[in-house]
Amino acid sequence: MNDMQPLINTETKLRVSSVLNRDTKSYGKQFLSDGKEETCWNSDQGDNQWIIVSFCKPIRIKKFEFKFQGGFCAAHGQLECIKSTDTEKNYTKLMDFYPQDINSEQIFEIAEQLEPSDTFKFNFVKLTDFFGRITNYLFRKMSKIVYITRIESFSSAHRLHNKSLSEEENKQIFSKCNNCHGHNYKVEITVKGTIDPRTGMVINITILKKIIQDVLDRLDHKNLDEDVPYFKNVVSTTENLCVFVWDQIESKLISQPDSDCSLFEVKLHETDKNICCYRGEEAKF
Repeated sequence: MNDMQPLINTETKLRVSSVLNRDTKSYGKQFLSDGKEETCWNSDQGDNQWIIVSFCKPIRIKKFEFKFQGGFCAAHGQLECIKSTDTEKNYTKLMDFYPQDINSEQIFEIAEQLEPSDTFKFNFVKLTDFFGRITNYLFRKMSKIVYITRIESFSSAHRLHNKSLSEEENKQIFSKCNNCHGHNYKVEITVKGTIDPRTGMVINITILKKIIQDVLDRLDHKNLDEDVPYFKNVVSTTENLCVFVWDQIESKLISQPDSDCSLFEVKLHETDKNICCYRGEEAKF
């Protein structure tokens, strides 16, 4: 599976050089990514204004998109980033771009970004407006996202039992599964990310295999309720086991240096007919 995905969302941090009349409610940075045609970021501080975008982890981008108001455009822009390997946190120039003085959306492609970065800066070096005003209705970053799935298996014993319920209630709810029994589980781990131009990979499969195996070693040929501390007070259902695997693998992926790979899905097969899937969503109440 391969698609071009917008990368800016509610977790993305945006900063701008200034806002027209300091009226952030009417012209603030939030309107750069709200997707509404009637709202915009607006400023009048002249040349060399900027937008800084910070992500929660390093990424690679392939394209970015702006929609200016004609007459209030950037004539010359520069894209910079802070390389993930740069301990000094200095900006490195990636490219120059030259928007047209038009109202429609404009897409700019990045020829090469060798290292992932979590911080990008868009400098508007020269503006078209004589009085130094710039108006931007849309700002998006996009990158081709590739999904990789690894399938593994493990065997575990457990008993579906809630300590806060009576023996009778447990038998009524869990039936025969209230007795100790085992499963030969199959798990599908899907990660996503951009392709590293140096390696041609989203993630080195050897690294992914080790991450998964380190987690499954804690479960394989174990009694989940007795040998895994997480399940001391959590019912060892397939649902809870699926979430446990997600949490463990996600934490290990996040700690990988120089990678924008992230966990997309954990699919756990208890049997051929009983399958649980988790993608990290949280319900809001």
